[in-house]
Amino acid sequence: MGGDPAIVLVAPRVPGNLGSTARAAKNFGVGDVRLVEPACEPDEEALRLASGADDLLGAMRRFPSLVDALADFDAVIATSSLRGRTERRWLTLGELPDYLAALGPAARVAYVFGRERSGLTEEERSRASATLTLPTSPSFPTMNLSHALVAVLAAYHVWCWRLVKAFAAARNTKSERWYRWFNEFPTLVLVATVLLVVFKPF
Repeated sequence: MGGDPAIVLVAPRVPGNLGSTARAAKNFGVGDVRLVEPACEPDEEALRLASGADDLLGAMRRFPSLVDALADFDAVIATSSLRGRTERRWLTLGELPDYLAALGPAARVAYVFGRERSGLTEEERSRASATLTLPTSPSFPTMNLSHALVAVLAAYHVWCWRLVKAFAAARNTKSERWYRWFNEFPTLVLVATVLLVVFKPF
């Protein structure tokens, strides 16, 4: 629903996390997972943990830098267990659905997850439109990469569920045109991509 989201992993070191990410992404209908180099290669453990999402594991695209990986998105949401000095907006998990709703259905959003040991740097977080913090214990705030991914994607689907529920209860405040764009945007992107491939204007 809406602009297709993407997952961006910055320099993952544990192959198993690639497999877990592929499975979680497929559970929530996300087909675009990007890796920022240096990133590990999938191994037997990654294939085992992907468990049915082998196609997505093999389709992960690699980028030389975070800037390159984020070049085609309207909004970027970084994840962090600690607040830093950035002036960008900070979000809780409960605020994420409303934030996405404010962006609109056509906005394409990237969710950025940092390194297993150290997370994202201050400079990397500064490239985000907002930084998301998950409600974990202050004594042990750092989550496993794939677990954090599931929490964020679940919040994204809460937003989609709210739209469906409001519509079913006749409490819809969106216009017909809004829903038309919400429903057709992915198709328009696909058609535009095919035209670019066929006619190669650049």
